[in-house]
Amino acid sequence: MQTRNPSSANPPWKRRLDLVLVVVALPLLLPLMALIVLIIRMVSTGPAIFKQERIGYLGGLIPFGRLLRASGLDELPQLINVLFGDMSLVGPRPCVSYEYEKYLPWQRERFNTLPGLTGLWQVSGKNHTTFTEMIQLDIKYSQNKTLWLDLKIIFKTIPALMIQMWETWLKKNSRSRAAQLKTSNSARSGNDGCLSQPAFMTVASGGTDTEQRRKLKRNLYG
Repeated sequence: MQTRNPSSANPPWKRRLDLVLVVVALPLLLPLMALIVLIIRMVSTGPAIFKQERIGYLGGLIPFGRLLRASGLDELPQLINVLFGDMSLVGPRPCVSYEYEKYLPWQRERFNTLPGLTGLWQVSGKNHTTFTEMIQLDIKYSQNKTLWLDLKIIFKTIPALMIQMWETWLKKNSRSRAAQLKTSNSARSGNDGCLSQPAFMTVASGGTDTEQRRKLKRNLYG
């Protein structure tokens, strides 16, 4: 029977790395977290911290933070999970239970290590990979995690987040420009129609064939 003790998936060096980095980062991150909570309370009547059960090590459940996807700031509340040993700074992202139930046996190998705030998938083109590629990257990390690999992933996370935010901004601007262009084209088409209709009717009314004029009127007005 498989053990559900997270320490069995967390080598001593990995646990020490998590604690050192979290303790060092907390003084810098706590003001930012407080500001985010304040903003959320100002614009929303809901709770500042969103909790959701997710599948972690060997299928266990853990709390999850509020979604602030593009910047990755939604992951900050999970530093509490890292301190408690339920998560690590580096590891596969946890999934919700209904997703876990649909996983194939080989795909569940990604849960053979603690879930993390960032991981190999996140710094390997996250938004440009398929679901299968994500699973393969997570399994690769689970089977080959080392201190050097964790440090490499951590240092690559900030640039990866900046790229993700830039791509999100570009997509938003692209959709906005497309909507403006569509509105502009619609307005231009409408104006052209208003101008061309009287001109067409003038030409049509200038003919001598009464039946032809009646056909044109029926086509125009039904």
